[in-house]
Amino acid sequence: MQGEELLVAIWANRLQTEVSVTICDYTSGVCNLVFEYKYPSRTWAEPSDFSSILNSDDAIYMLFPQARADGNSYQHIAKLTVLRDPAKRKDVKWTKSSFLSLGNFDVVQLEAYDKNEDMM
Repeated sequence: MQGEELLVAIWANRLQTEVSVTICDYTSGVCNLVFEYKYPSRTWAEPSDFSSILNSDDAIYMLFPQARADGNSYQHIAKLTVLRDPAKRKDVKWTKSSFLSLGNFDVVQLEAYDKNEDMM
């Protein structure tokens, strides 16, 4: 991201109903908790859910379930915009999340991100 190599680590509780995303800096060894997600009822995280993670200069993209009005949950693309601490330009402070896809269908995998076209 922005010319730096960062490590994204995803942690889950024992039931895999809550996940935490941390971003770690290689040079300093500092990891920051940037995002937490609680899964809708009757859903849980699978390791394969995080097998395709993409990034741009200021965001990471991964799949999370989104609850729908029909009572079902569907996997959709979540964009986690990474915000930096203005006092310490290198430190990752937090993320702002938004879903890029919505509907009664599952996104199965993230294939590629085209930076020039800003397209998945």
